[in-house]
Amino acid sequence: MIIILSSEPGCGKTFQSMNGFDETVVVLDLENRDENTRLRYYNDRLINVIPVKQIDDNFANDYPASYYELEKQVDIIKNDHSEIGTVVIDGISDIRNKYSKQKWLSENPNRKNPRMEEWTTINNDTAKLIEPLINMARYGHIDNLVMTAQMKDNYNAGFEQTERKMIKVSVKDGRIPATQDWQDYDVDVVINIRHPQKKTQTDLSKYIAYCTKSPVGAWEEDITGKCLYDLLLELGL
Repeated sequence: MIIILSSEPGCGKTFQSMNGFDETVVVLDLENRDENTRLRYYNDRLINVIPVKQIDDNFANDYPASYYELEKQVDIIKNDHSEIGTVVIDGISDIRNKYSKQKWLSENPNRKNPRMEEWTTINNDTAKLIEPLINMARYGHIDNLVMTAQMKDNYNAGFEQTERKMIKVSVKDGRIPATQDWQDYDVDVVINIRHPQKKTQTDLSKYIAYCTKSPVGAWEEDITGKCLYDLLLELGL
């Protein structure tokens, strides 16, 4: 099964991405924070957290080196996955816009930003990193692939009247998962985890899973204190 989990910070996507799997879980940690989660909640489980994000000699983020580290870890999984049940990629939102983009810029040092047509190369580099894991999950070489994503502002086209004419503008329209670069992939389940809201109040003590895509259709469930993976099993997923 291939799953995307998205949420705002602090809503439990990293916690739930590791939760409920009986077999060995390998976590490719693109934020280098997941070992704390493992030690706090899953110290007795077969979870191997692999830090991916690299820093340079000045302690700044080194995204090209991070790209190559992620590539290396994916190759390791491809070549030796017999004991692996689930692979988690924690933080896919940064792969295209940071890892792959900065790799391209390091290969083109005279450029400040890629042109529109040059994003094709960046997109291809991004796909090259993740597609092997997607195919391994699709064809049964691993049981599950879970990818977590951040949220981003959503903008739609609108119009604004000026003194002289009507002009086209971008209008902010809420928040959506930052997975726009992954929609072409064959994902089975897409879930957004949120705190419920009543009018203007947010209940920080509860967590709701809103599923927009799954083999059994869209659904919504309260997962407060529950294991998301157990819920997926109950739904027959």
